[in-house]
Amino acid sequence: SPAMNLVEVPITDGGVKFGNSVVPVSREALTAAADRGDTTVTVGIRPEHFDIVEHGGAAAKSLTKDSSDAPAGLAVSVNVVEELGADGFVYGGAQVGGEHKDLVVRVGGRAVPEKG
Repeated sequence: SPAMNLVEVPITDGGVKFGNSVVPVSREALTAAADRGDTTVTVGIRPEHFDIVEHGGAAAKSLTKDSSDAPAGLAVSVNVVEELGADGFVYGGAQVGGEHKDLVVRVGGRAVPEKG
């Protein structure tokens, strides 16, 4: 299995900003980071903890919107797909915190996305 995705993300009010989402973080952890002067933290996301939305569907199109009503999510560009029978691994990239980040996403073997 691929390793966990480790991504540095900016701290924001109530959590950390990941794509169009604010992931909740405990008040204690945010206070500790602020006391150290940190503006970012590193989060770990397992490849199987991503959900895929249809490219070209309403949800996927709105992931690129820069507005407050955009749904929670992250637009990922697919570079390589590794098909392993019952599972597949998508190797791609996304803009997180204004920087390009490499990500690995686990998908079902029958729901493998195309490159792009």
